[in-house]
Amino acid sequence: MALFAERGFEKTRIVDIARRAGVSHGTVGLYFPTKEALLRGVIERMAEPQMDEVERLIDAFEGSTAELLETLGLFWWTHCQEESVGAIVRVVEAELGNFPELAETYRARVYDPVIRLFVRIVERGVARGEYRCDDPAPHAELGFGGLGYVLDWNEGLGRVLNRPIEARRYIRIWAHALACGLASGADE
Repeated sequence: MALFAERGFEKTRIVDIARRAGVSHGTVGLYFPTKEALLRGVIERMAEPQMDEVERLIDAFEGSTAELLETLGLFWWTHCQEESVGAIVRVVEAELGNFPELAETYRARVYDPVIRLFVRIVERGVARGEYRCDDPAPHAELGFGGLGYVLDWNEGLGRVLNRPIEARRYIRIWAHALACGLASGADE
């Protein structure tokens, strides 16, 4: 993960990964026959444990759905800061068009599960009478995209222009805006 985050896909070599891991080049090849397979493994390692933790958080959460959105946004941001996730997401996104299997892994392990979580959150808000919404899918996609924006900005233009977004503040605004839109019944 660290090498992909530091160097990008093209400049990361299997031999360097093996050296950093303290194993032989051949050992890496036994588990990951290609660099693309290794990057798919990185996606799976990043996504699955967090999805399970988020499911538990949603199940146990007792506050409002707007508070849940903010809590999940902050959880996501903390995760992104811990493991250079932002840099790796940028590497993965840059390579999705080059490797169809990588795109399928990203869709199956990250995008679809996150959209399902957002749909579940919107449905929770509807069931509690907090939101009015006939179709949670567009709201889920808006939520995912809006949350991803702070990561994209801070890893891209925000870094180049030396204008990072203060993530905690942005996440509070994002959660409030999404909750207000859902409460208004904007899709009806």
